[in-house]
Amino acid sequence: MTAPLQAQLVADRAKLRQLLQLHPDWTCSQFMRELNRSRNWVKDWTKRFRFADPLDQSLLWGKSHVPHKPHKPPDPRLLDRILEFRNNPFNGLKRIPGPKTLLYKKGLSTIT
Repeated sequence: MTAPLQAQLVADRAKLRQLLQLHPDWTCSQFMRELNRSRNWVKDWTKRFRFADPLDQSLLWGKSHVPHKPHKPPDPRLLDRILEFRNNPFNGLKRIPGPKTLLYKKGLSTIT
């Protein structure tokens, strides 16, 4: 995410939090018009602000986009078969097969 976009998001979140404190009786539509944001965006951030500490500045920066768990490594048998097919291409194939060709010709999706 670019720095100007991130800065705009943080500014909009700060403005929404301020508006929630100044105008607790406003509807979602009023916040949408004031911030020029979608209904889902306003609803999501309103909910987050209602359950958070009002002085917590870290909330304005949003949630991390980093996966919480590392991805599971592929099965070693799958890697062995891929290398075998790439080193010994199919009959009549005059090139090194790519991922789509490997899936189509040999059904590698059955090993996981």
